[in-house]
Amino acid sequence: MTIYATPDRDGSTVRVIRRDGHLECVNCRIENDPEWPGERFTFEAYGIPAMLDHLDLHVAVGDIVPPTAFARLRHEHRDNLEAGNR
Repeated sequence: MTIYATPDRDGSTVRVIRRDGHLECVNCRIENDPEWPGERFTFEAYGIPAMLDHLDLHVAVGDIVPPTAFARLRHEHRDNLEAGNR
């Protein structure tokens, strides 16, 4: 598991990890459904661009996403493209 952002390490209000080949925004407040109070949903992205877009939404609603999370994800994406992976 790779951790990109977490409240206990870098003051982020989101927790973003890579697990089992995909990215997760754990207990995502954007994904939470008012119809299910108390339930915490996780956003899953199967590509880095989808997670970057999702994190942009968090920033737009006032959440704190550390710049290092964006930088690491962009760096990984660039490396994947250079290696011929998508």
